[in-house]
Amino acid sequence: NASPRWCADSRLSYLGYFRHIPHTPMRQALTSLFVVLAIAASSQPQSGQGTFTDPDGIVYSGEFKEGKLNGEGSITYPGGIRMFGTFENNKINGWGTQIFPGLSTHIGEWKEGVEHGQGLTTGKDGSYLGDWIDGEKTGQARIVYFNGLRYVGEVLNGRFNGKGVMTFKGATYVGDFRDGKFNGTGVFTDADGKVSISKFKED
Repeated sequence: NASPRWCADSRLSYLGYFRHIPHTPMRQALTSLFVVLAIAASSQPQSGQGTFTDPDGIVYSGEFKEGKLNGEGSITYPGGIRMFGTFENNKINGWGTQIFPGLSTHIGEWKEGVEHGQGLTTGKDGSYLGDWIDGEKTGQARIVYFNGLRYVGEVLNGRFNGKGVMTFKGATYVGDFRDGKFNGTGVFTDADGKVSISKFKED
């Protein structure tokens, strides 16, 4: 049966469960933004539950498999930034949460360490509910800003791009957008209900 043991090398520490690891010194290093564990003087990997702290104070707590972050876990960075969810080969994959204290929270799908799929970001500036592709806000989205402006429609790299509906202070615009601006033909309805058709083009 596996038993909890503690090993240390220089400023690095690992506290958790080990399986099939000989009694040899272990060297651990941070080789990317996500914690990667390497074992010196042994080809046998470590697996199970544990907590790993790197020299910069980044802490991973959760499941390991064959010396890598695999399974449910959490990462805490100096300053309080936290990330927790499912990890696969040292990167968060599937559903996960990232919290920037006092700034924003993102809950959604991840792929190889970046937002990819459906996600919800909330913060001081407002909220974004929609699609992500390779870490960028791209696809269909519903966006609400702190000043009351709302947008529902297509986005590309975080900007209104394509068909969409924007509402602000009782007025509504339904039409095309490009790079965050009105573009093409759209229908504008003011706060009093007056409707007009407008045409826009890039400067």
